[in-house]
Amino acid sequence: MLGWPVPAGAPYADALPGIDPNLENPPLGKVIIAGSMRVFGDTPTGWRLPAVVAGVVVVAAVYLLVRAAGREPELGVYAAAATALDNLLFVHSRIATLDVLFVAALMIGAVLALRSHWCWAGVACGVAANIKLPATFGLAALLLMALCQPAATRAARLGRAVAFAAPALVVWVGGLWLLDAVFTTFDSPFAHLRHMLSYGLDLSRAGGPANSESDPWQWLSNETQISYFRVDTDVSIGGQVVTTQPLVWFRGAMNPALVGLALPGVAYAGWRWRRWNDWLACWVVLWVSALFLPFLVLRLVAHRISYLFYALPLVPSFAVASALLLWHEGLPRICRWGFTMSLVLGFVAYFPFRSMFGT
Repeated sequence: MLGWPVPAGAPYADALPGIDPNLENPPLGKVIIAGSMRVFGDTPTGWRLPAVVAGVVVVAAVYLLVRAAGREPELGVYAAAATALDNLLFVHSRIATLDVLFVAALMIGAVLALRSHWCWAGVACGVAANIKLPATFGLAALLLMALCQPAATRAARLGRAVAFAAPALVVWVGGLWLLDAVFTTFDSPFAHLRHMLSYGLDLSRAGGPANSESDPWQWLSNETQISYFRVDTDVSIGGQVVTTQPLVWFRGAMNPALVGLALPGVAYAGWRWRRWNDWLACWVVLWVSALFLPFLVLRLVAHRISYLFYALPLVPSFAVASALLLWHEGLPRICRWGFTMSLVLGFVAYFPFRSMFGT
């Protein structure tokens, strides 16, 4: 895309300079990474800086989301800390992939929605959809929130939904049209959308997961973790190798403590929403439903291949759900401290740079 020389035999070596060869995703996320590389060079900083910034935005957005819902700062800090201590978010905030970029934009949209800035929330979600197509599931979650939020009349709820959906569609479709005009050979955004949908649905396997693939229900138990990058060292005694230990190990896996409390936390959020019309709990339930159930249906109906890192957008909602549960009235504070310790231990256990912990 930058027009820089690509060595013969390397991926995309035969691709047209200036054109995005990765057509299964919208161009915006790759344009952001390419822009960083234009400024900082073909270096680790150039590749990864957008992901680092996006990861920080996700953590900050969790705090702002809790505060936008009217909850106390302590709950916001706790939820943000639980998000920051998740390994899946930490790893994806250090590598040049698209996922954390679209999650950051979606979370900005969620914060704006809870502040009732529905038009700007739609703009943020439109931006997210131009980074990666699954962002539309988050858009759907916020659209449902616009329809569910109490209002004087049904017309008011519909007006709020239109105020959100209209700019989202304009930014998504209009932005994709502009990006395609510059970085692809598609003559319309709808042709690109058809290609992306066709490509995504073709990723199917009727015989069940293979290699690093995982079914959506396996995400909830952290199964089929992905080893992104591993550097091992041999431990020798008397000149013989007795064991091999990782020095660097980037794994696609959530913090075990966070994923372990996720389902009880989401169930509790559903109860809070029904009993007290808690707006933050409503966001948790709709967010998890919109970003998990479609993959479940696609797997059961179309045998769609999926991976554990597809659960990355769920991490903020799992963190907020866990914080809500641990802040339940009458629950001893020792529960919070115990969960905090579990999060820290899980973060240390999965921390990519193993030599720092003497392992």
